[in-house]
Amino acid sequence: YQTAPLSTGDILFQFSVDPEMESEQAWSLEGGYHWNIRENVKLKSELYYMWYKELIGARTEFEQAASGLTLARILIDNTGDAEGYGCELELEYEAGPVSCSLWYAYNDFTTEYDHQSIRAFLPAQNKVGLTLRWRIDESWTANTQYAYSDLVSEDVTDNSLAPTHHLDLTLARRLFEGRGEAMIGVMDLLQKEYDPVVGLDQTSGNPFPGRTFFCRLQYRF
Repeated sequence: YQTAPLSTGDILFQFSVDPEMESEQAWSLEGGYHWNIRENVKLKSELYYMWYKELIGARTEFEQAASGLTLARILIDNTGDAEGYGCELELEYEAGPVSCSLWYAYNDFTTEYDHQSIRAFLPAQNKVGLTLRWRIDESWTANTQYAYSDLVSEDVTDNSLAPTHHLDLTLARRLFEGRGEAMIGVMDLLQKEYDPVVGLDQTSGNPFPGRTFFCRLQYRF
C-alpha cells in the first residue's frame, strides 16, 4: 500500500510497502562451556553465530516535488541478509557472604551491503561489566552492577551513540519466608538523561531519562 505525502519542515515523506515483501528469518548456532575451576571460582563461556535472511528496511529515493519541496519516497522492503557472531565470558568468585563476577561480551554484526537499512541500531562491539553482591544476613542483600558499552552505530548513516557507563544499586529484603521480596534502588546512577535519537528528518526527538529511583514489592504464589 502507499500513503499520501506527509510534510515535516521542508521535506515531504511518502511511505509505501512492497506487496511481495517476505518475512525475516534468523538461524542461530550456539555453544558454551562452564568450568568449575575451584569450589568458589567458576568460568562461563558462550559462543554464537547467527544468520539473518531477508531483513526488512527502508529504501529511500529523493526527488523534487511540484511544490518545490524535497519529496522522500520511502519503500519498506527486504534489503538483504546479514550475519552476527560473538562471545561472552564471565568469571565468578564467591567468598562467604560476598560474591562478584566480571564479564566481557563481544558482538559483531555485518550486513550484506554497506549502509543497509535494517530498522535498528547495530550492537556495541565491546561490553564489560562487574557485579558485586553482599548477603548481609538471611533477609538482606545488597547488589551493585556496573557495565560499560562502547559506541553504538545506527543502521544507515555513520552516526553513532557515545559509549556509556551504567551503574545500578539495589537493596532487597526477603519477606514471607522467602516467598516475597521488597526492593529499593537506583538504575543508571551516573547518567541523568540521554540526548534524543533523531528521526528520519534529523531534526525531531526528545531526551529520555537515565537515572531512575524505584521501589518494588513482589510475592510468589
